[in-house]
Amino acid sequence: MKFLGSVQVPYHKGNDVLCAAMQKSNQCSHFFQLKNVSFCGYHPKNSKYFGFITKHPADQRFACHVFVSEDSTKPLAESVGKAFQLYYKEFVDYSCPTVDIYLE
Repeated sequence: MKFLGSVQVPYHKGNDVLCAAMQKSNQCSHFFQLKNVSFCGYHPKNSKYFGFITKHPADQRFACHVFVSEDSTKPLAESVGKAFQLYYKEFVDYSCPTVDIYLE
């Protein structure tokens, strides 16, 4: 895969946000932590493009990081998505347990 660049985006998730960013990506570097990844996916009309969205650690800003591959990135996006779901489920359940509240 080849890194195409990063672009600031208005929201932290969504295919519309991802697709718009893929059209505007520029070659600049952003450093990010995996815990700040909020969404990932492939372009629905051209699955050779893969991207993920990160939240800035201090500000209410988001960036989309775009990659292109010679082959479909659909398997990559699905694998990364599942890995993050498992990580967040385990991490959030462990570090931030919630209590179900039932109203009658």
